[in-house]
Amino acid sequence: MSDPPVPRLELHIRSPEITLKGRNQSDFWSQLRGNIRHTLRSEGISWPMQRRQGRLYVEAQDYTEASLKSAVRTIDRVCGVHSVAVAERLARDELLRDGELDRPRVESIVVRLARESYRAQKTFAVRVHRVDKKFLLSSAEMERWLGQVVRDRTEWERVRLDDPDMTIHVDIYTDAAFFYTERPRGIGGLPVASSGHVVSLLSGGIDSPVASFLLARRGCTVDFFHMSATHMTEGELERSVPGRLAQKLSRFTLRSRLFVVPYTHFDLALRGKNTGYETVLFRRFLFRVAEALALKTRAIAIVTGDSLSQVASQTIENLVSSEKAVAISVLRPLLAMDKQAIMKVAEQIDTYAISIEPYKDCCALFTRRTRTKTYDEVLTRMETKLFPDYEALIASSLADILRVQYDCGKLLSTEHGVDALGAEAAIEASRLDSVSKS
Repeated sequence: MSDPPVPRLELHIRSPEITLKGRNQSDFWSQLRGNIRHTLRSEGISWPMQRRQGRLYVEAQDYTEASLKSAVRTIDRVCGVHSVAVAERLARDELLRDGELDRPRVESIVVRLARESYRAQKTFAVRVHRVDKKFLLSSAEMERWLGQVVRDRTEWERVRLDDPDMTIHVDIYTDAAFFYTERPRGIGGLPVASSGHVVSLLSGGIDSPVASFLLARRGCTVDFFHMSATHMTEGELERSVPGRLAQKLSRFTLRSRLFVVPYTHFDLALRGKNTGYETVLFRRFLFRVAEALALKTRAIAIVTGDSLSQVASQTIENLVSSEKAVAISVLRPLLAMDKQAIMKVAEQIDTYAISIEPYKDCCALFTRRTRTKTYDEVLTRMETKLFPDYEALIASSLADILRVQYDCGKLLSTEHGVDALGAEAAIEASRLDSVSKS
């Protein structure tokens, strides 16, 4: 007796937010398709993909159970993906024989899915979605018929139409029907590289990785900027908390770079000058270096993990006085979130465990009590006296920059010194465009 034919499977990818777009909707679909193809290839999977009926479809070719799981797990973390389902495809000429519905064929698929998904004492439902409104049976008729088949021919007994434990989905299109049970939720949002380029300030804590993720989830291309307490070697950076956070985040941000600048030049310029404003002066310096980096990399905004009044340096007065140091836009996606909500997202994106490891970033070096109310005019006068050549201070700091390139959770390359910035503009102009076309 010959083995039964291997089911023809497709991965159905939904993105309801993209379907709400107007005339530029095709641009978002194109970017999402390129990002999914890029991430799948990073896992050694090269399956055909196409767009139809407001979804993306990936044809599983020569698949194994392991490759299917890997593909679903990989697509789940692509920004812009709302859900992905592994569906069995039944072509139109297989669904209908001489104009009549091939009921035995449909029943055999539904029964097999029900048996594979059986859980004792649980409830089930059958949901039919007809894009082809001229199909022989209505959605309600098919649901009643197939629901009864499942009860008669499997161990499933309890039907529950409202929030069942297991649902068998049947989607009927003009060219084929698709059958599946699970529809894992993705992270949603918009595809990376559809909403502009930002530089995200990355510390070694919990908040800034979450802020970086949220901007990527809204479609931004995200590079990371970290100011280290000392000069780091390439090996030290790779093992460090910020290095590992950037690598972890690149599973969502795709091709991203981490720029690390030592704060030693600022420390030397401020040494011996106790002002009582050290923390806020440092944050203004941090913003200015990030702004200079953003200009070199063609980023249009910088991102911080600030949460209003979470710590003394994040009072509204201090946030305003820090932002007034730069002309570039400062985005704060966590501003109105409490710590518990931020920690929950950190756990979901798997950065929390790294973020709570011991690591002394620059802000921790300032032991003096931080002033909760500072003002731009006062700080500007103070900076004029403390740092007579501020531009030179920024330039000397950037001269010691270390750049690391990541892609889909993998470290690609490291470059040290001013040469790491020499070709950034040209690189930025083409790097994620190549993802969308890959």
